[in-house]
Formats: sequence, C-alpha cells, structure tokens
Amino acid sequence: MLEEYKKQMRNQAVEQLILTELLGKKVKEANIVITDEQVLKEINTALEAQQPPMSLDDYKKELAKNGIIFEEELLQIKQVLGYQKTV
Repeated sequence: MLEEYKKQMRNQAVEQLILTELLGKKVKEANIVITDEQVLKEINTALEAQQPPMSLDDYKKELAKNGIIFEEELLQIKQVLGYQKTV
C-alpha cells in the first residue's frame, strides 16, 4: 500500500512538473510579463479583503513563521498570474 502511494505521488509530481513547463512556455510564447507591482497589488487586494484585513508586513511575518521566503512567494504568484493570462 505504501509503495502504491509513493508511485502515485511520484506520478503526480511528474505531471505537475510537465504542466508547469508547458504553461511556462505558453506564457513566454505569448510575451506575457507580470511585474512585481502587479503581484504586490494582487497580494494587497487579497490581504485587504480578509476579515480582519492583514498588512503586508504581517503577511511577510506569517510566511516567515511557516518557513516561506517572501521573494519565492512573489515568484510563485507571478507564475500563477502569468498562467491565468494564458487561459
């Protein structure tokens, strides 16, 4: 049962890598550029919509508490925004 689970997780990881690569190529081919300002605007909009609203500094602290580097989070959000523009 454990081996089957490992195999399934491996397959999902490979599928995710392939999907990420294909979407990345599609974004590049479409000349889609997402700026840091666009990403920060999206983050701030989401933070302001929370109840209670959260500041960007508090968000950064929460990320750090969970071992997430803010700059890496920005890159990941930038990727997702690029993918969304291809759809």
